[in-house]
Amino acid sequence: MRILSPINLRGRVGLDHRPVLAIGVGVRHAACGIDGPQDFWQVARALKSELNDCQSGENLQKVGAATGQLVAHGLDASEAAQFMVGHFTSEATVTNLGVLPFANRYGHLGLKAVWGPSVLTNPPGEQVVGASTFDGCLQLLHTSLDPHPSLLQEIQAVLQHAAGIVTKHEARARMAH
Repeated sequence: MRILSPINLRGRVGLDHRPVLAIGVGVRHAACGIDGPQDFWQVARALKSELNDCQSGENLQKVGAATGQLVAHGLDASEAAQFMVGHFTSEATVTNLGVLPFANRYGHLGLKAVWGPSVLTNPPGEQVVGASTFDGCLQLLHTSLDPHPSLLQEIQAVLQHAAGIVTKHEARARMAH
C-alpha cells in the first residue's frame, strides 16, 4: 500500500502559520516501509524520521531544482497531470497539521475544533485522513469519494491501544470477567 504524506514547509521557509499553501514534497511508503511487526511508537518514530529526512536542506534543493527544470521545460496541462499521477498516486493520504497555535477564544466567540486538512488528489478509492491537534484534542477528518465506512473507528482503536486508553466498553468487558 502506498501512502502519501504531504509535508507542510511553511515553518521551514519562514511562513509559519500564515494562510498560504507551501507543500514542497510528499513521501510514499510501501507497507509503511517497515518490515515485520513492531511497536506502534517505533513505527511512528521511523516514519517521522523519514519525513524529517525529506525536509532536509539538501532534499529541498534537489526537489526545487527538479521542479525548476520541469517548469523551464514548459509542461502543458496533460504533461503536468501525468507527472502528478506518476509521482503522487496513492491509496491513502495522511495530512497532519500538528499542534495548532490558535486560541480557543476570540472575544465573545469560541473556537471548539479545527477539522482538516482535506484534499483529494486521486481517483475514487483514495482515503484521505486529515489530522490536527487543537486545544489539546486530536481531530481527525476522513475524506473520500468512496469512503471506507469504519476507517476512523479503526484508527481510533489503534491510537487508543497505543496510548493505553481503556474505553468504557472494554472496562465493562474486563469487569465482567
